[in-house]
Amino acid sequence: MNNKEAIIIDKKHPVVKTTLYVAAFSLVLSLIMELIFVIVGKWNLGVVYSNCLSWGVSVLNFFLMALTVTKATENPESSSVKLKLSQAGRLAMIAAVLVIGFLFDCFNKVALIIPIFFPRISFLFSGMFGVFKDETPRSADPDPESPAESDSSSETETDSDKETEVIQDEGE
Repeated sequence: MNNKEAIIIDKKHPVVKTTLYVAAFSLVLSLIMELIFVIVGKWNLGVVYSNCLSWGVSVLNFFLMALTVTKATENPESSSVKLKLSQAGRLAMIAAVLVIGFLFDCFNKVALIIPIFFPRISFLFSGMFGVFKDETPRSADPDPESPAESDSSSETETDSDKETEVIQDEGE
């Protein structure tokens, strides 16, 4: 197995880990959307078809975006072109899915559009669940007066920055 395949298979790789979180959270939101359609009496198989199609495309869009950004950081010289091409391709993919969904009557138009926004909503809630926390271990009692740990950037910190660090450290 070469290194390029390992990115897709390794569940600890940041792209895969983040995509799995987005997929799971978006699936929960999709189920909630289905429940709302049932409650208001508008549920049918078109809602399921639309939800599945949009959920799949939105998660694929996120995965491709995350993979492209990761690759772009590895090779910054050509990153601008790669990012623009990726964005155009992903936008075309979403547009094609929406056009197909609007052309065929077996899809519910509302249920087709809403899941496209679920990955963005998942990021709004990611901080609440601590999904993207820095996994580097911190020392239990950092000494801010220690000359070995201080650098020029710490001298420019404001009191509010220090309070934020203290609050964050107390929460862990």
